[in-house]
Amino acid sequence: MIHRSIQLVAVDDDPAALAILRAFMPEGFAVETYPTGQACLDAIQMEWPDIAVLDLKLPDIDGIELLRRIRAVHPRIEVLLLTADYSTEAAVAAIRAGTSDYLTKPVAVNRLREALGRSVQAIRSHQELQVAESDLATRYSFEGMVGRSPAIRNIFDLVRRIGPHFRAALVSGPSGTGKELVARALHTYSSRNDGPFVVCNCAAIPDSLMEAELFGRVRGAYTGAVGDSAGYFGRAAGGTLMLDEIGDLPLTAQAALLRAVQFGEVQRLGASSPVHVDVRIVACTNRDLRAAVRNRTFREDLFFRLGTFELFLPPLAHRREDVPLLIRHFLNRSGREVHKELSGLTPAAEALLLAHSWPGNIRELEQAIHYGAVMAGSPWIDVGDLPAYLGTAYDPPSPECAMRDTGRAEAQNRHVLEILARTGGDKHEAARLLGVSRATLYRLLNRARRDPAQ
Repeated sequence: MIHRSIQLVAVDDDPAALAILRAFMPEGFAVETYPTGQACLDAIQMEWPDIAVLDLKLPDIDGIELLRRIRAVHPRIEVLLLTADYSTEAAVAAIRAGTSDYLTKPVAVNRLREALGRSVQAIRSHQELQVAESDLATRYSFEGMVGRSPAIRNIFDLVRRIGPHFRAALVSGPSGTGKELVARALHTYSSRNDGPFVVCNCAAIPDSLMEAELFGRVRGAYTGAVGDSAGYFGRAAGGTLMLDEIGDLPLTAQAALLRAVQFGEVQRLGASSPVHVDVRIVACTNRDLRAAVRNRTFREDLFFRLGTFELFLPPLAHRREDVPLLIRHFLNRSGREVHKELSGLTPAAEALLLAHSWPGNIRELEQAIHYGAVMAGSPWIDVGDLPAYLGTAYDPPSPECAMRDTGRAEAQNRHVLEILARTGGDKHEAARLLGVSRATLYRLLNRARRDPAQ
């Protein structure tokens, strides 16, 4: 991606301070300076700055109030506050107002550049979300899947090559990684794509009914069988049958499935002879079938029949470069579903989503974005709009602990703000000192900023 210049506005009533700021600004910054807060506010009505560097004490507007007014116009702007008179109280107030960094004048050149570097990193991360709609719809999307990581691009390529030729395929990977989307894509690229695509969740069928549900039955096959049933194989004739959670299939049904895969025949329960079925099979699992074969809970011959073509979907934590694209994809979808014009995420919400490990994978990310879209009271989804568990080991307090936990939370809020103030707004260092992840820090910081007791 080609990066444009960073647009920076600086406000200080000291011309010498502005001159020094210009002189030591890193390459790639376009700088505009203003002597008063009002002059800056007037100018940015027609501009879209990325970063604002503000003196805390201005002749016309307090620096924190100026920060709030700038954010009202440009919610995503990164703000650095400078002060000649450091105090923990002022730093806490600045951090609560949403400053990205809080620096003491005179600012060391390396300290300024570190702070600007963190802001630029946040800006670039946001730009990753702003992929052109045409690219998101074509270059990075494939049959409902979105991504640009080598792992997902390999899946796209395998589907194109395997789709026209497979009779059976195995799609494996953790829950929530999109195995059904891969199965549907294989069906779309097959020569039977005008036939039905049928999904069978093996884990949802009782063992006693498994063979009847899969392969069908005739009238009177068992008590309650009042009519013939084609079963899942019959309903998928001429198309594709997705067998989800194949690892839960009992061994007796595995033997019958092997015959269906190998010879294209199924024996309906109660029937005297097998019937031919023309079905392509996509088996999906979140289990390690190789381990199941070693443990003798899954037939080796069936595994090799199904696994001739195997596609593995890695967890989202192993393809983090896809997260910004998926966020954009789900923002667009959720906006349409809830009938809202969503502009995007605030910097704090975006940072929280990018820092989260997503143990529930793509499904968890999709649900988090949809929740945020529903809860957002403005076009910008903020941290408070996202599910409360993100970034924390979520454990709802019992009622009898509520009063005690309230006092503990207030003390924790003060501690978080003081640590962040002590580090000059350096969130990486604050997270290290607190012994928490960046995602947890963003959640704690958002709670502390909203706490009226602070």
